[in-house]
Amino acid sequence: MPSLLRPSLGLPSFLLALLAPSALACGAVAEDGGGPAGTNDDLRCGLASCKESNPDPPPALAGSRLLVFSEVTRSDGGTTSMVPLGTQRAAVGNLARLDIERGAAGAAPFVAHLTPRWGTRSALTVSVQADAVVLSGKVSFGLLRESNTFTEIRLERDATGALSNAFTAVGELSASAGDVVDSFAVKGKGALRADDLPPEMRIAPPPKSRDGLWLPWDTLQVDLAEPLPVGAIFPALTTALPEAGWPARVEKDVPNVVTGYFGQAQTFATVNGVSRTVVAPTGVADPSNNALVPFTGAFRFRDVGEARAAHDFDADSSGATWGNLTRVADERCESGGCLALTIDNVNSCPTPSGFAARLAPGHAIKKVRVRARLLAADREGSSGAPLVPSVLRFSATTPSGQVAVGEPSSANLTRTGEDSAYPWSTPWQDVDITPPDSAAEVGFHVVPPICDSLGGLPFPNGKVMVLIDSVKAE
Repeated sequence: MPSLLRPSLGLPSFLLALLAPSALACGAVAEDGGGPAGTNDDLRCGLASCKESNPDPPPALAGSRLLVFSEVTRSDGGTTSMVPLGTQRAAVGNLARLDIERGAAGAAPFVAHLTPRWGTRSALTVSVQADAVVLSGKVSFGLLRESNTFTEIRLERDATGALSNAFTAVGELSASAGDVVDSFAVKGKGALRADDLPPEMRIAPPPKSRDGLWLPWDTLQVDLAEPLPVGAIFPALTTALPEAGWPARVEKDVPNVVTGYFGQAQTFATVNGVSRTVVAPTGVADPSNNALVPFTGAFRFRDVGEARAAHDFDADSSGATWGNLTRVADERCESGGCLALTIDNVNSCPTPSGFAARLAPGHAIKKVRVRARLLAADREGSSGAPLVPSVLRFSATTPSGQVAVGEPSSANLTRTGEDSAYPWSTPWQDVDITPPDSAAEVGFHVVPPICDSLGGLPFPNGKVMVLIDSVKAE
C-alpha cells in the first residue's frame, strides 16, 4: 500500500498518523496516485483551514430564485452625471430569475444563469466561499437610455452556512443622451426570495412608424418574461403564423431554453391585410412550477395591395399610405401624381406616417429605384441653406429578411423660390437600393427614421417636404 505522506519529511510516526487525515481532507493527490501529496503545504493544511479554502456549498444551493435589487448607487459617492438620469436605476425592482444548477461531470460543480424580467439570459460562474457564493460574469439591466451591468454578485451566507437571502453587487452604469455618453462604477444590494412569479409572454408592438399595424415583411417578435423550455411556445406560434418559421432566441450555452422568438413571413401575399391570433398554450410552467399566465394576442398586418413592377402614384390604388404622407397631383410632381410628406419638426414624430408596397417585376430584382426630391423652408434667423437631417428612409426587404436602405440627399439644396413656403429644393434625384440577395419580390416602405429613434442631438428646427414621383424594381 502506498504511503499517505512522504517518509523523507523525517517526522515521527505518531505525527504522521495525526496529520494524515488532515492531508486527505485537502484533496491533494500524491505523485503515485495513491494518496495526498506530501508537500509542506499539505502538512500545514489542518481540517479547519481545508474547510476554509474548500467550503461546502450552502444546502439546497441548486434551484431557481428571484433576485431583486433594492438599491444601486455610485461607488465613489457622486451624485452628478453628464447625462440626466431618472429617479430610479435600471436594476432596482426588476424581478430577475436566478437559476443555479449542478455542473456536468468533469466541469465546475455549479453553473448559474441570471435573467432580468423580460431581459437577456446571462451565464455566470459560481464560486463557493466560506462567507458567500460569488457569481461572476456580466449581466445587464436596461431602462430607456440607461443600463446597469454587474460583473460580480455576492450571495451572502449566514452563520450556519446557508444563504442569508441578502446580496451585494458591483458593476457599471452607462447612460446616453444623443451623442453624450456617461458611465461610472456602481454598487448595489438587494434580496433573494422564492420564485413565486409566473412566466408571461407578449407580442412586441410594431415600430412606432408603422402606426399600429405590421407590414407583411416586418420582423415579428414574441417575448418571454423568463426562460422556458424551447418547445413550449413554438406550437402556438406556428399554428397562428406558419409562414414566419419562428427561430428561437436561445443562449449558446443553454440551447434547451428560450427567452423569445423572432419571425418574418416568407410569403408576403399570405399575410397581406390579415390578422392572426396567438393563444398561449396551457400546461407550461417554469422550474418552480409557476404556470404560464394565459395570453391572447394578435398580429395585424397592413394591406399594401398587390405586387407590381412599379408604382407611379398616378392612381390612388397604388400601395398603402398612412399619417401625413398622401398622394397629390399638381405642379410639384415630376409627372402625373406623386407622394408628398410634410414634416413640420425634424426632431419629433407627432404623427407616424409612411408608404408601403410590394414590388415584383417578374424576374430577380437587381435594384429598386426611387425618384424623389426635397424641399425646405427658410431657417429662422438665417438666410443660408437650412440643415436637413435624414428625414425619410427608403427600405427594401426580401423574403429571407435581408434589408437594404437609401435616402434622398440634401447636398444640392438651392434656393429656387418655386414654392413660397419651401423656397429651397433639390433637383429630382434617383435613389438606388440594391437588395443584398436575389429575390423576385421585395417589400418596399418609406418612413421618417425619427419615428423609430430613441432621440439624439436636435437639429435646428425647420419645415421639410419630401416628394416621391415613382418607385420601381429593375
